[in-house]
Amino acid sequence: QKFQYLSKKMKVLIFLLYIALISFVLKILWREAGWQPVPLTDLLAAASVKKAYRKATLCVHPDKVQQKGATVQQKYIAEKVFDLLKVVKRVLC
Repeated sequence: QKFQYLSKKMKVLIFLLYIALISFVLKILWREAGWQPVPLTDLLAAASVKKAYRKATLCVHPDKVQQKGATVQQKYIAEKVFDLLKVVKRVLC
């Protein structure tokens, strides 16, 4: 409800940034995180974006990262990516 005032153009811009984030999560995360790269061309359909979002949030979920034995730095990075994904989803929904 907070973000209803955003214009349609602003939501489109945020959506494009969201797609870029999902596409480039591999550049942010460490190799052992388990993230498989998602080409931008695969993120053209809304269903594909939702699927990639679910995979990304599972990959960086704080509980999952802890189970994988991540370092403190990796946990911090994963937490920030997780928070960013949640915020952007909240804005778009």
